[in-house]
Amino acid sequence: MPLAQAEELKKYKTALKNASMGVWQFDVLTNTFTWDVGLNELFEWEDKEKFGCSLEEWYELIHTEDRENMRVYIAEVLNGTVDVNTFLRIKTKSNKTKFIRACAYKVLNEGVIDHFVGVTWDVTNESVLRTDLLREKNFSENILDAIPDPIFVKNSNHEIIYANQEYAKFVGMPKESFLGKDDYAFFPKEVADFFWHKNENVFQGDHSIETEEQVSDYRGKPRDVLTKKTPLNNSKNEKVLVGVIRDITELKRMQSSLIEKSKMASLGEMAAEIAHEINNPLMIVQGKTQLLIEKMSKQPELAAYKKDLVSIETNCLRIDKIIKSLKSVSRKADRDPYEDVSVLKLIDEAFEISKERFRKRKLNLFVITDEFIDYTYTIKARPSEIVQVLVNLLNNSYDAVEAQPRGWARVSLTVTGNTFQVEVTDSGAEIEPEIAQKMMEPFFTTKMTGKGTGLGLSVSKQIIQSHNGELFYDSKSDNTRFVFTLPKT
Repeated sequence: MPLAQAEELKKYKTALKNASMGVWQFDVLTNTFTWDVGLNELFEWEDKEKFGCSLEEWYELIHTEDRENMRVYIAEVLNGTVDVNTFLRIKTKSNKTKFIRACAYKVLNEGVIDHFVGVTWDVTNESVLRTDLLREKNFSENILDAIPDPIFVKNSNHEIIYANQEYAKFVGMPKESFLGKDDYAFFPKEVADFFWHKNENVFQGDHSIETEEQVSDYRGKPRDVLTKKTPLNNSKNEKVLVGVIRDITELKRMQSSLIEKSKMASLGEMAAEIAHEINNPLMIVQGKTQLLIEKMSKQPELAAYKKDLVSIETNCLRIDKIIKSLKSVSRKADRDPYEDVSVLKLIDEAFEISKERFRKRKLNLFVITDEFIDYTYTIKARPSEIVQVLVNLLNNSYDAVEAQPRGWARVSLTVTGNTFQVEVTDSGAEIEPEIAQKMMEPFFTTKMTGKGTGLGLSVSKQIIQSHNGELFYDSKSDNTRFVFTLPKT
């Protein structure tokens, strides 16, 4: 061999060796492989000028998990249906797994495949790196999917190129339905134009933009959301928009409930003060009325007026009773001492506060007790708190039946052993199971804003529990029924 050619061949072999590459040939007629020293080194065999084996022996060199697939693949190659360009795993002499890539061209003899000449190189590092990157990618996506806020990424064409699972839940469709699409695929043109304009401002700027918006979820329900959109450059130095959506619907509802609660608290304080101011002149009217009745009793000619005065006195007593009930339910009593108090007396107070609302709507409100229970049956309690619980339950009953032409509510009192059981039942609509599960939670309400704070049942439950009792919804009752128990003194 001329010296120049020998030098070129040496350079060629050195280059292949440094690149961890080897050249091989497959003879179709004999079904045998031959290859150079580069492939020997790839397999960690002894250094020989050439090495070869049969096709069956070659299969034994392939990783067991890739072997059957490679048999199918080589059969397709020999049939001429596919070209040689494959990726597979092999086992080296030291039983090490390597990833290799092979490609070849076919040599024809009178139109028939005679042999293949190919090159193979080690891609283990590349494959491991790709596996690590894929693992890191999956790990990052799992982290994003674990975040409870919807997250999305849009490219400069405003198309969604990534979204986490919460975003898919929020829009109510699988990822493949919206990836690669813009807002015009989901929203009316005027809405999509609005979002497009806002997103374009983010792309043109270099800082995050946070906006409060109202959107509809996939069920058509309006949701208040806080969206933060940030411009970033991806690995290809292309600008993308990262959006994080925070659903603040419940937060805003809780804020409204707190405002209403504050109003109700202020109103309660005012009611207590007004009741106190009314009580003073009322006592004067009541006292003067009693004096007049006594004087008229001594003068028969004025007997006709006595009936009117008795009526005035009766109504004064009724007003006094209402004022005492108002003062009882409106005052803050969480630091009051426990005292022995008649259960019937507490029910009377709550009944006095609530009955006028029912009467005006021509709704029936009545009390049923065991025959033997009288005012001597007592519990140890903070009276105003128990009255508050009863009034809360009766208020809920009123709201449930006020639109019914023959609506009713009933307070029942029974005693079993050492326990009183108070039931508040009404003719309202059945409570759905999903609502029944949540209605004892703070701030949960199905009423319109201004009609409820969502605190009545949760506060009532806490009060009864602090009195060593239990408050629960009786789902087995034919009517809507709330029950609470209290230990007898």
